[in-house]
Amino acid sequence: MISSPPAAGCIIFVAGLLAGCVPGEPDGGGPTGALDGEDVRMATVTEDIFTVGGWEADGWDSFSRVSDLHFDRSGNLLILDGQNRLVVVGSDGAFLRQISRPGDGPGEFRRVGAVAAYRGGRIVARDFGQRAFLVFEEDGRFVESFPDLSGTSRSSTVSTSEGNFVTSGGIISDFLHALPDGRVLVEGESASSPEQSVRALDVYEPGREQEIFYLAWDLPPAAASTSLPPAGSVQASIVRAQSGTRAFSPRLHADVLSDGRIALVDSIGYRVKLLTPAGTVQRTLERSVSPVPVTEEIREAERRRMAATMQVMVRGGGPRATSPQVAEQLRQSLLAQVTFAEEIPVISGLAVDSEDRIWVQRWGSDGISVGDTDILTADGSYVGTLSAEELRLPRAFGPSGLMAYVESDEMEVPVVRVVRLLAFDR
Repeated sequence: MISSPPAAGCIIFVAGLLAGCVPGEPDGGGPTGALDGEDVRMATVTEDIFTVGGWEADGWDSFSRVSDLHFDRSGNLLILDGQNRLVVVGSDGAFLRQISRPGDGPGEFRRVGAVAAYRGGRIVARDFGQRAFLVFEEDGRFVESFPDLSGTSRSSTVSTSEGNFVTSGGIISDFLHALPDGRVLVEGESASSPEQSVRALDVYEPGREQEIFYLAWDLPPAAASTSLPPAGSVQASIVRAQSGTRAFSPRLHADVLSDGRIALVDSIGYRVKLLTPAGTVQRTLERSVSPVPVTEEIREAERRRMAATMQVMVRGGGPRATSPQVAEQLRQSLLAQVTFAEEIPVISGLAVDSEDRIWVQRWGSDGISVGDTDILTADGSYVGTLSAEELRLPRAFGPSGLMAYVESDEMEVPVVRVVRLLAFDR
């Protein structure tokens, strides 16, 4: 379905970056806004391409949880399912192939969590279970694997009325990008001091050792309980929940431009850094959008949201440790240890499309809802702003305006929807 633009206005065609307005329309075709100016509102012209998944699917398109999406150079969509399946779907929505399978053999997946495609056609998957990167040819043939030494992990202790339970769980970022020169970029270890914390971006090249690409800024670490369990208490491993969490901490957002530069966000304010392929800051794009202060009303809303979504699964410790009552006590203990940053970061997401436009998605004023999305160019120009109701930041961009989203149907089963962006209208 194609959405029709208003009769008047300037249409910027997606096929050629800022190609200009429709003949006979006003405006010369360049960006009308300034980075430090007011928002210039835009609409979009899109068409639906295909939809796969949903509760009625019972074959290759039956997805339990979509972990990652990525388009290859031909416009085929790589869909990484939570059950260690990597499915390749053609640009018409037809099944092409499945890459690898669950297992412990060469080229098999143990717990794969991210996927990316090189511009030359090869595919790289990040297997957290093996702590390795697996490389495949475009047709799915396994090529090689090399170690993944990045990621972070924490352990801490929380107290409940039943005693203290030692919590533990690996925190390994699913951040993965393939660079034009054959390297892969991932989020690395964090290093902290009482005053400040830094997060590393690491690069890997097959056959070579891990290297630090960039050190990103972070807030000082949140305080976590460090009390020791009393003698004789039940000790259990708790996964998918962490104590010492700080709400509204700035996250790392990054994507790769066609020339190998990296667009990166690592701060609370509106600052998009452009890094060279060597990892140095080339320039910073800023807009006059201020962070929202965190009020008590916002804190309470975030606590309610976390209480509704936090999953505490206890493994080990016997029947008493794994009872629903203990899990709920642990959940409340973890929620009680949540601290809050003083401000909500401005930016909630970032991605680069096939035309090297940088899409910068903001948070809503409540820090929970998705806000508006700005479109910038790699040379620092501001194209315009899309409202949150107009078009969301997709999970993946592909060639010729393709965009992929993960949604849920009426039964809360994942659905992958692909659309094509034809033009911006302003």
